Amino acid sequence: ERPMPLAWKLLFAAVAELGYALLTRAWMPEQFDGIALELWVTGARAATAALYWWLFRDLIWSRAPRAGNARRPLCIAAIAVVMLAPVLAGDWAVGDLATQVVFALTSVVVGLREELLYRGVVQNLLEPRLGWVGAIVVSNVIFTLYHYGAWPFTFLNLLEFFTVGCLVGLLYWGSGSLWLVVAFHAAYDAVWSFTPLLPAPLSQAWGAVLQVAALLLAAWWAARLAAGARGPTSSG
Repeated sequence: ERPMPLAWKLLFAAVAELGYALLTRAWMPEQFDGIALELWVTGARAATAALYWWLFRDLIWSRAPRAGNARRPLCIAAIAVVMLAPVLAGDWAVGDLATQVVFALTSVVVGLREELLYRGVVQNLLEPRLGWVGAIVVSNVIFTLYHYGAWPFTFLNLLEFFTVGCLVGLLYWGSGSLWLVVAFHAAYDAVWSFTPLLPAPLSQAWGAVLQVAALLLAAWWAARLAAGARGPTSSG
């Protein structure tokens, strides 16, 4: 069987993504709210994730896993610091406990869908053309713009989408593990679902400071990997 040309795959994915945005950000909010809305949106997320998997599964699995790299201290520190952002500065106030649990559980599908598309497909497609740094930057400009209509485009929101997205892109590049970044993304979003966790959380600006600090740690880790500072089995 003749494989589908990449241009056609990208066209199908673009149409699916446009349809997803219109369906979940324009039509569904007019029909549902609360838990019902989140469940319907999650169904659309799962459907598009399955489509992207079917279209791009060879590309998604083209990166060789280097999971041991993620156990290096700088990588662990970056993940720990960015996870402090929702803990210390998160203030979603989603609703009652049932709503929080539903949002936390559906974070798994959010992480799977977005990492399949923006890391497994977009970042992998761009890297041979732009290099790993350019691929991470450009894919996360697209990732940030993808949130239009789902979140207010304030400076701090845009900063979070871009910095955390770039951190996830670095994790993916350095570890080669799609499952690692899916798990991280899902855990990060799930913690936000239960916020505020503090009676008086820090301001969103302090959350941004933590996110930027985590990105700098991840960039340092990635730079050391790229330079091969101490070899493939060193710590750092």
